[in-house]
Amino acid sequence: FQAEDGIRDSVASRGLGDVYKRQVLPPLPPPPTTANLDITALFALVSEVSAAAGGSFMAFLDDPAVREWAAKKPQHAACLNAELEDPLNLERQLRGFDRFVVHPSVLKRFEKILAAMGGPRERRRWEEEWRHRVEVMSVPENIDERMSTRRARVRELERITKPQLDAFELGETATAKTFTANGRAVLSAAEQGVILDAHVHRAIWLVGL
Repeated sequence: FQAEDGIRDSVASRGLGDVYKRQVLPPLPPPPTTANLDITALFALVSEVSAAAGGSFMAFLDDPAVREWAAKKPQHAACLNAELEDPLNLERQLRGFDRFVVHPSVLKRFEKILAAMGGPRERRRWEEEWRHRVEVMSVPENIDERMSTRRARVRELERITKPQLDAFELGETATAKTFTANGRAVLSAAEQGVILDAHVHRAIWLVGL
């Protein structure tokens, strides 16, 4: 082997070229098939705004109760305008997943808010269309050392609320993709060196109808 001009003779060599050939990158892990739903994803699935976007949205906007709701807060009006221009349709985005999970604390908080602020149609949509499809799942205890380290790093994240950490921790330890509208928390985690497997979607609010 003549290193100076890169010419290789017929004798097998153990040079750097062979070393590079022997180095095989590990295969990429398969994409997750489990979707971890945080509270904002649950809101988006049951909100009347999401349901209306799949039907007659203009008729929905003409409802006096909807106009009153939109007038209460700027974010409500922004939510309606965004759906009018580009419907979120989170349910369609979840079709590639065969399992939906939620942390117990997330579900408890969601159902409390849904009971207080959700309307009868939104509550019925949860009970009839989604509740039986979502599995309540605690953070697994029997995890390997790598995952245990990952879990500890998530729990140590700063500037993120405990309920949101519960959701992120479940997503990371259950090898699931977390669906959330809390992009600030995902960005904050990245700034602290933790890249979460998350899909950040637009926030959809409960209407109370």
